[in-house]
Amino acid sequence: MNKANAPTILVTRPEPGASVTAEKLKAAGFNVVIQPFTQMVAKPVVADHAKLRGVTAIIVTSANALRYLSNDIAAELSGLRVFTVGDATQQEALRQGFKNVRSADGDAQNLISLLRRELTATDRVVYLCGAIRTPDIEEELERLKLDFTVLETYHTDKISQLTDKLNALFLETNIDAICFYSSVSAQLYAGYVEAAVDQSKMLNIKYFCISERAKLSLPEPFRGRAYICEKPKDDAMIDLIVKHYNA
Repeated sequence: MNKANAPTILVTRPEPGASVTAEKLKAAGFNVVIQPFTQMVAKPVVADHAKLRGVTAIIVTSANALRYLSNDIAAELSGLRVFTVGDATQQEALRQGFKNVRSADGDAQNLISLLRRELTATDRVVYLCGAIRTPDIEEELERLKLDFTVLETYHTDKISQLTDKLNALFLETNIDAICFYSSVSAQLYAGYVEAAVDQSKMLNIKYFCISERAKLSLPEPFRGRAYICEKPKDDAMIDLIVKHYNA
């Protein structure tokens, strides 16, 4: 790919993931601009240690839930089985010192299938997650009649002065495509678009979405230019963008 004529991709995911994605896109020949729409902020956890002593398994749907887990709780839970939604979360669990970690290698539905196979009515579960999340996992745990405790370890906050930053970005840079790693970021973009006085620079942008939920969070007129990853993984996002522009 000719670097001078290469498409410019806007990466909206929070750090540290944004820089990882940017390096992969640059290696594939794209021009990249990083502008996170959100940031992760640790949420103090007041855990019921009596409940934790009876726990037999941990469920994690985001690597961030592990990054912001306090050291004392991590130490208390480190010997348990861990079930993660995908390989990136599995690798983070291993980095945090957990030994028995199983990845569903997919999305929430793949994780639910794994839980159905591996958990029994006698299991007691801790679900590590963020304050903003979809209800799928908790609904499934209730259906399975499992005793579970939810530990929210982080908040997802909007980046300060995001509107001003995007105004400057669109003024200075021709953005060819934007990749969204969450429905939250897509919703923030939708709000930005709806409030924009001049939408002309957004009319031909393409949108690469980590999930259908993210795509559906975009303004309806833009969804025809939106594409969804085969799996909710960073490598799948890179593959989607590369295949699209090489087609």
